[in-house]
Amino acid sequence: MSRAAAWQLGGACAITLLPAALYLPFLGNPLVFDDRVFFSGRLFYYYATHPLGLDLRLPANFSLAATEVLLGGIHAQRAVSLILHIGTALVLSRLLLDLQATPLLRQPPEDGALRAAFGAAAFALHLVAVYGA
Repeated sequence: MSRAAAWQLGGACAITLLPAALYLPFLGNPLVFDDRVFFSGRLFYYYATHPLGLDLRLPANFSLAATEVLLGGIHAQRAVSLILHIGTALVLSRLLLDLQATPLLRQPPEDGALRAAFGAAAFALHLVAVYGA
């Protein structure tokens, strides 16, 4: 295994494990202030059946409603959010790695994977991303 591949694998593991260690103790927390209104039933059916459209926040509300209908409970909501957040951080890591590639060589610098993993891990652990925990 090359050094760059080892950095990528280690970075992916860190990006997966760090947010999981942060989120997992709080999966059972009660609903936060804005969740109570959403789960009260007002427009819940509409959100559960309309993933896309012109209304505001339809994809986000659809994911919440669909998770509630299919899996139910706040534990499932938080687990799905954790999985989506880790997935987003992993994609961000790859994007940051690709952005470091020079136009002539078409490959990132040797420590590019470390830089990309650090940036994606900062995103994954940032307090704004975990305010509901």
